[in-house]
Amino acid sequence: MTHSFNPNPVAEAIRLILLAFVFTIALLIFRESIKNIVHLIYFAVWGIALIKIAHLYVTARFHVVTLDKSTITYTKGILSQKKVILPYPRITETTFDQSLIQRLFNVGNLRIDSAGGTHIAIHVDNVQKKEVDKILEMINKKKGA
Repeated sequence: MTHSFNPNPVAEAIRLILLAFVFTIALLIFRESIKNIVHLIYFAVWGIALIKIAHLYVTARFHVVTLDKSTITYTKGILSQKKVILPYPRITETTFDQSLIQRLFNVGNLRIDSAGGTHIAIHVDNVQKKEVDKILEMINKKKGA
């Protein structure tokens, strides 16, 4: 049985919106000292935030984690692609962490490490908790834990 999923960037999008609101409030406080360019700064802050949010959703569609009977495959990239294929027996550590905003949306950052590597083999941000539970279940089942 093969199961694939993509990250869910909603928590990161909310974080960017909150950051844009903080900048907006700061601009309201200091608008007298920058009154000539305050509208340009508003436009730039919200424009950058919206472009970054669109980028998050587009790139999330090109990050795919696939679980099959013997491996976890992580594929990422739009123009150029990187694919990491990790057999279950080579997995040495799996971690999942969440920020406060990620906890509110039930997503977090997943890291899967393998034996002999100098860096984390698979690192995916904004993975839904239910998907992490499936990954851990598959790893434990295949490793006989």
